[in-house]
Amino acid sequence: MRQILSSLDGKTNNLFTLDAALITVVMGLTYFVADKLATAGRYQAPVVLPVALSLAMFIFSILAGIAAYAPTERSVVDPTELVRELGKESYIVVLKRTAGTMAWTASQNAELADRKARWVLLMSIFMAIGLACATIGSIVFFYALLNR
Repeated sequence: MRQILSSLDGKTNNLFTLDAALITVVMGLTYFVADKLATAGRYQAPVVLPVALSLAMFIFSILAGIAAYAPTERSVVDPTELVRELGKESYIVVLKRTAGTMAWTASQNAELADRKARWVLLMSIFMAIGLACATIGSIVFFYALLNR
């Protein structure tokens, strides 16, 4: 379980880094091209709309990543508590209770990993939509820039 959560944390960190880089590149490219279009008198809202939408998607991706890092409680089995609670019980009762407790703990931790994985997936989806919008925005920008 620790490896799964660590892997998901690593993916979230990588997506944060990629989001930050993409926001920087898109903002820099937008400033450069928008400045050229403004001096040519062709600065229009439809040209800027796809880029603004891509920046919003990148920000939503970052927010989904923050949600993935929300504090959660992982379940663990405390063997000393089990020994204290079941110390005078028969071996089979101790075995059944320990197995049940460990199964419940594994189930709770699996739900935690699934929840985190869904946030990472949502983060990736927002980033993909943002990349698509940035691509469309770049095509529109350069088309407007070439036809001035």
